[in-house]
Amino acid sequence: MTEPRLTLNELRCTACGVCATVCPTQCLGRTPHGPWLARPVDCVNCAACVAVCVPQALHLAPAPAPPPE
Repeated sequence: MTEPRLTLNELRCTACGVCATVCPTQCLGRTPHGPWLARPVDCVNCAACVAVCVPQALHLAPAPAPPPE
């Protein structure tokens, strides 16, 4: 598994919780202030949460470049 690259812009987040409900691995937790990556090891970087985030508060960072040979 690769490390989760999920980031949250707290200024845009409305704490609606939709992202947590669509997560196939249920690795997102929900708080009154927005989501949090409760179980990062379970995140598969599928972007389901990003796709349903209407205020565009969630983003997946680009994959890191492979090390030079």
